[in-house]
Amino acid sequence: MGFTFGEVWVWVTDKWGVKPVIKGYHLHHTLLAIPIFFTILFTPKIIADILLGMGVGVIIQHTYKEGFKFISKE
Repeated sequence: MGFTFGEVWVWVTDKWGVKPVIKGYHLHHTLLAIPIFFTILFTPKIIADILLGMGVGVIIQHTYKEGFKFISKE
């Protein structure tokens, strides 16, 4: 479930044209996976499993579309 949600989230934000840029640096979707993975440490198991799937889904979907990047210069 989380994996699918992560993939859908990347697809929807790409479709809407969401592209966060801060001071000339593009923050990629894979950057979202880092706080998701840290959140897993402090949540109950069922929520942690969903978040783990979501983080992995975001990384795989974004890596497939744009490569394994966290931040790039615009």
